[in-house]
Amino acid sequence: MKKLFVAFALCVAFAFASAAFAGEGQALRDFDWLEFAKTDILRDLHPTAKPEEATAEFDKQPAQISEHTTGARIEVFYKGWMNKHSMKVNVKLMDTDAGKMAFVEVLQDTNSGKNLTGSKLVERWNLLADLGWK
Repeated sequence: MKKLFVAFALCVAFAFASAAFAGEGQALRDFDWLEFAKTDILRDLHPTAKPEEATAEFDKQPAQISEHTTGARIEVFYKGWMNKHSMKVNVKLMDTDAGKMAFVEVLQDTNSGKNLTGSKLVERWNLLADLGWK
């Protein structure tokens, strides 16, 4: 009887732990990835582009990378000063004790005149709360 109880208790504990991790990953997948790319990332990299005229789509849907990190690949289409442009970015979101954090990696950008060293978002982790996101 003890063995049965221990096995049952372990199964219940595993189920609760799985639900907790699934809920955390789900919260990161529910984040508005496309709006974040159109507003924050586009505005950071190309301040003269108009986010309200830009469109964004998933190149790779949000998926859990590790226990606390979810990532997606997004392509943003925007109008530059003279031409239409597009950029492809990898975005990673991580849930930490300090809050949710974002990491952006630019894979491709047809408007190559921008120097990324002045970017606040690219190639570093940023707290989403500091950027105005929950």
